[in-house]
Amino acid sequence: MIHKETELILIEGLLHSENSRPEFYKSIANKKGYSLKVFFNELYKAYERIETFVNTDEITSDIYIDEDGKEFKQKNVINLYQFTNGKFTGQIDNENVSELIPGLLPLAKQVYEQIAKDEIKNNLFLKEIRESIKTYKK
Repeated sequence: MIHKETELILIEGLLHSENSRPEFYKSIANKKGYSLKVFFNELYKAYERIETFVNTDEITSDIYIDEDGKEFKQKNVINLYQFTNGKFTGQIDNENVSELIPGLLPLAKQVYEQIAKDEIKNNLFLKEIRESIKTYKK
């Protein structure tokens, strides 16, 4: 999956309530044929790319001085109208980028639980193999 596509899916999740976002993301994963673990990983990487971008100084920004006399540059901003080809309005910046996270947290929990279940299954399977080997050696 290409980066922009994953970032658009992550942003599209904002149209859904925090409670329904995980189901939205799961339905997209199913449509695209990705496991939940792989898709969550891609969404999280997309979040990290967006977060890094909006927390980086804008290259062409002038230098400003705040109330305390400290110099600063403006941070990058994602114009959603341009980024989504008119599907959304508004912007993502370093002040609101964290709004993308709540929909990912329940997904992270589900992925973790699935990994734990798989680990238990693998351990049980290995235990069965060990027992079979012991029985075979007798």
